[in-house]
Amino acid sequence: MTATISKTNNVTLVNNFDELNQHFLLNKDKLVLLHFHASWPDASTRSEAHLNAWSIDNYYSDVIFLKCDIKQGKSLFDHCKISAIPTYMLFKNGEKCIPINDQVTVHSKKETCLEHVRSIVNEKILFVTSISSAEEILSLIRDEEALDSVFVIMDNSELNSDLLRLQFPKIVDVFARPSELLNSLRTNVQLISKKLTAFNFYNSKQSNSMNLNKDSATFLWFQLLKDAIIKLRPQSLEDAINDMVQKCQEYYQGNRIEQENTQKFKRDYENRQNHSNEVPNLAIHWYTKASFVNKMINKAMRTEDINQLYTFRFYIADLCANISRLHEEQKNGKFNIELYRGLRLSIDEINNLKENVGNAISLNGFLSASKSLKVARRFAHGSSSRRNTEPVIMIFSVKAKDKLKSIKFADLLDENLSAFPEEEEVLFDLGSVFRIESVLDPYNGEHAIIMVATDIGKQLVDEHLKLSDESIKENGVNIVFGELLFKSGQHDKALKYFETLLLFGNEDDAAVYAKIGTCYQWKAESSKAISFLQHSFN
Repeated sequence: MTATISKTNNVTLVNNFDELNQHFLLNKDKLVLLHFHASWPDASTRSEAHLNAWSIDNYYSDVIFLKCDIKQGKSLFDHCKISAIPTYMLFKNGEKCIPINDQVTVHSKKETCLEHVRSIVNEKILFVTSISSAEEILSLIRDEEALDSVFVIMDNSELNSDLLRLQFPKIVDVFARPSELLNSLRTNVQLISKKLTAFNFYNSKQSNSMNLNKDSATFLWFQLLKDAIIKLRPQSLEDAINDMVQKCQEYYQGNRIEQENTQKFKRDYENRQNHSNEVPNLAIHWYTKASFVNKMINKAMRTEDINQLYTFRFYIADLCANISRLHEEQKNGKFNIELYRGLRLSIDEINNLKENVGNAISLNGFLSASKSLKVARRFAHGSSSRRNTEPVIMIFSVKAKDKLKSIKFADLLDENLSAFPEEEEVLFDLGSVFRIESVLDPYNGEHAIIMVATDIGKQLVDEHLKLSDESIKENGVNIVFGELLFKSGQHDKALKYFETLLLFGNEDDAAVYAKIGTCYQWKAESSKAISFLQHSFN
């Protein structure tokens, strides 16, 4: 087959694997950067502008820049298993080079560093800097909400480290040895993953679930998340496993332990498919391990990352099924139970909980609590780099008399499923809802938040779906799911979600085109809005 290559400036368009392979053959030992894009996502437009700029920069003169459009290059998209756009892939000698995962970013300019820190939402930053650069950069970012803690590396500077600590309270320590720095980073990452919590509230005074404020729309979005994920189940479980493993391996490039974990994860699920050496409650088994699964699932939930949630959809559905099955086997709905979770919250966060007494609350993702008050207190009072926070004990009460249908939870200690049995962990299903009964002022140095499990989450969803009945009949539940994302103020994420549906969903394309048009209309991009709205009528 003869490959036809068309070129625009210093970026070359490729439409199939033969054309890509020709570049590999002609450019041995050179880096080849391939940009997968489409003409309609806003992010693709921005990334293509970056690609064009890089291609004419002499600094990258040894790099070959290629691009592939989904309309002309569908076969190459499928060959490279592209699940989101835009996507970059880097090759050398025909082999894919996996980049450093986006947990770690390195900055040499304070301007780009400051821009990156200010762009972080719903996440916490552990910041590492040399002592000679610390004062200048920390004076710029010290008050940023995302900045959790700072780790300073000693160099040849004669700056007074004690004075620096007084000036910047978020400094954990000043380190002379790399091993000490790594140990401290590891400890603080674990503490943050245990304590970082995102709440959603539903205002019970709202008279109509179709007219929602931002918080209530986000609350309902998370209530619908499980149903949407189940309805977006992959056609091929094998492909879904491979896709998730590939994404996780890319994310943890260079991390030998997590690379081994991803391979073990893949083998475990393959064994389950083949009914050989099957691990009982496999999804829970992996979720409770100190591994990539828990970290990436929780991050995707906290940040409402549509692409990540789509990639992990088969696993999330499996985890929900594991919890539901164990809940029935353990007859957890038959008895009263009180569980605890310890964390540190700011005064503003505590006051927000006080203002929502009587309202429904859910946590983004799977709620983990302990049967032991002592364990909860250890987390609440443990060392923390979060300043201006106070210890909080959350008390979750589940009452048998309420005969709850939507609240599912599994006692992991009873099944020997927890990697940390001393924590006496109980895991609640996705979308578990509680009513805030009271917020008690500090006693023995800690606040207490008392919450009672309730079925109101399911009731609110049923009410909203009933009122949305015409939209569901016409467009499907997944469209309503995207509409809630839009109503919650997450307009860019709603756009990305509808683009994902257009690429990989089974919905009516006309309805999805219309929703994408609405998103662009909100962004005041009239030409794109008109184009997509016209597509919806074709």
